[in-house]
Amino acid sequence: VVLDKTGTVTEGKPKVTDIICNGIKEEEVLVLAASAEKGSEHPLGEAIVREAEDRSLEFKSLEHFKAVPGHGIEVTIEGKDILLGNKKLMIENNINIESLHVESDRLATEGKTPMYIAINNKLSGIIAVADTVKENSKAAIEELKKMNVNVAMITGDNKKTAVSIGKEVKLLQNNNDLVFTSKELEQKSDAELKSLLPNIKIIARALPQDKSRLVRISQEMGLVVGMTGDGVNDAPALKKADVGFAMGSGTEVAKEASDIVILDDNFLSISKAILYGRTIFKSIRKFIIFQLTVNICAVGLSIIGPFIGVDTPVTVIQMLWINMVMDTLAGLAFSFEPPLIEYMEEKPKKKDESIINKYMFHEI
Repeated sequence: VVLDKTGTVTEGKPKVTDIICNGIKEEEVLVLAASAEKGSEHPLGEAIVREAEDRSLEFKSLEHFKAVPGHGIEVTIEGKDILLGNKKLMIENNINIESLHVESDRLATEGKTPMYIAINNKLSGIIAVADTVKENSKAAIEELKKMNVNVAMITGDNKKTAVSIGKEVKLLQNNNDLVFTSKELEQKSDAELKSLLPNIKIIARALPQDKSRLVRISQEMGLVVGMTGDGVNDAPALKKADVGFAMGSGTEVAKEASDIVILDDNFLSISKAILYGRTIFKSIRKFIIFQLTVNICAVGLSIIGPFIGVDTPVTVIQMLWINMVMDTLAGLAFSFEPPLIEYMEEKPKKKDESIINKYMFHEI
């Protein structure tokens, strides 16, 4: 299962937790950042705008706006050239971030996303934004692990923030668990990723194409892939996955591209869906055992009967009665089979696994 972090593992409603200033007042940092993000649909931008609104701060008009995909924005406000975004945006624009480097690392280690703001080519502060982990995320991941399902989380957050969240929900527990950034992932061939796939737990700074690539590689290995998401950028991966799970609070595009919509936004519902799927598959196998057993007996009697002097060992009326009992009553009985907890401990079935296995053949 490939998990999109925001809205699935976390609440998807980040809040501003810290504002660290560098030679400028806190309110001015927030006003400039919020004015730059006004109208943004990005969760981090929306969080900054909400914080400014909660403080009843007055927004300022933009004179220039330029989006830097994946890194931040460049704006001009009242003659001030402002850069707002991640560390990479600052480095690319030769902004010295060493003065707040320790604070930035601390925030990231705490699971917060630091956003740098530079005014006229000088670092002026950091606004930290954090998304709360859902209460059931930890339990849901533990359930999936019990089911022998591999779980990987994909997020646009930086590596330190992603690791912090991964540890909080017990996704990262072993020394051989791997965490890659989008750039590190890009440098690896498909063959390398296939060998590392069982240990890949987190992809940080992920791009939409990273999600689709991970789904494609998993499918090439013969695995059944489930993908969760709620945003427009999740749609290609949701469509490509064997089973796409969209959150009920997500975008309409994500819902249309998915196979299942989780109306209550409860990540734990995925493990329930897998449990019911395994129960249905087992019920089908039980029904086949019953059907073939009765059919083989009936056909066997019909073939052997004439050879031993019985022309119609099974009459037409009797055969109709047998079929009615087999198809109707047995079908109703097996459709109400309860989902048993022990099914969760079994290994997932492969795509090409035969429906009739050795156990069934022996029983028949």
